[in-house]
Amino acid sequence: MASQESALRAIADHLHVSRNKSQIEKAAMHIFNTSSWTFQSGQIEGWKKHFTPLHIDEFKSLAGSLFIELGYEKDLNW
Repeated sequence: MASQESALRAIADHLHVSRNKSQIEKAAMHIFNTSSWTFQSGQIEGWKKHFTPLHIDEFKSLAGSLFIELGYEKDLNW
């Protein structure tokens, strides 16, 4: 958890947002807690267990070309 807290401190500093140790710890627990809704299992392709066909279509329309450009996918057939 220390590395996550360090990353949050760096982000807050970059944004010139003052946060005390307690606030950083609370934010880290909320964001990085394994039971958090933000992060699921952290497994490769774990999203496939949670995305419906509608989610996939919406994601492709919003970021599909970016995924191809960045090399995550070769085309939209995924």
